[in-house]
Amino acid sequence: MKSNSNLNGVYSQRLKDIRPFINFNYDLRKPLTAHQKRRINEYYNEIQALTHRPYQVYKPRRKDHLKTAQKFAQHEKKLPGLKVAFIPTNGDEKTKIEFTKKGQLIAKTKHVRTEHIDLDEDALLEDAFAHVNKRIKKYKSAKRFTILAGKYEIPRTYSREKIAEGVNHFVAKYSDDTANNYFGNWLHGLAAHHFKEQAELDEYMKAKDAARAKVKRERKAANARRQRERNKAK
Repeated sequence: MKSNSNLNGVYSQRLKDIRPFINFNYDLRKPLTAHQKRRINEYYNEIQALTHRPYQVYKPRRKDHLKTAQKFAQHEKKLPGLKVAFIPTNGDEKTKIEFTKKGQLIAKTKHVRTEHIDLDEDALLEDAFAHVNKRIKKYKSAKRFTILAGKYEIPRTYSREKIAEGVNHFVAKYSDDTANNYFGNWLHGLAAHHFKEQAELDEYMKAKDAARAKVKRERKAANARRQRERNKAK
């Protein structure tokens, strides 16, 4: 059984790990309260999940831009103390984030320009096909779309003709608003991808998948090392 001092040490280390990304802090010279420990755990676990993939940390100056960036980055929980967005990348290229005058996010890499498209939860429940087709109508140069669906992502891309069908599948399958997997909890909109050649997007998505698998392997190995060290210390 872990001692209280060991447990406090775990929470202290977790707070130190997440400090660069949060807007609150606790004095570690004093004993942490139960509430403080729960809050540290909540933020630590969410940040661990969001960084379980290739990412870059993005910190906008405006709160409305932060909210949009977090939706684009597929943050599932709306944690008010999180002051950054963990933008997914392909592990090789840095993504340039811009905002239009209307507040729409645009992400740019060397060959792919991606625009964030908001979706309305009520409109999706009423008619997902009609709502999606209406929302993508003005993105005439976008050749492929992806569904922004939570921190674990959906790697599949859809054509203009198939994206509404793809969204409707998830809306219909996860329509119980009393369940944790209700689509309204994790479906954050669409990404419209602009590029010259399909191979450019394919290469970007392929690199992204490979980088995500590498991060997963490295984190698994690191966790195993830490567990061995803890076992030796007992």
